[in-house]
Amino acid sequence: MALVTTSSSTSSQAASEAEIEKIEAENTANYSSKVSTFLNEIIESAINGWTQYKILPSLTAAQAILESGWGTSTLASEYHNLF
Repeated sequence: MALVTTSSSTSSQAASEAEIEKIEAENTANYSSKVSTFLNEIIESAINGWTQYKILPSLTAAQAILESGWGTSTLASEYHNLF
């Protein structure tokens, strides 16, 4: 009998990638390119926030939108700082 061990970070990353693929497959909405580009850039981090800290991805996205002006603020555009 062989004992198989996996890293929790590897399985967590695989779970995150599976969730991202599922969300992208279900997304049939038509958004402006500005909206879809911004959301596509933050989706992985928002989902990681859910798996690690149980912060809803929708809340993370909403806060990022508010604080960065859809990624157009100086901090966001020059320094990649959304919050």
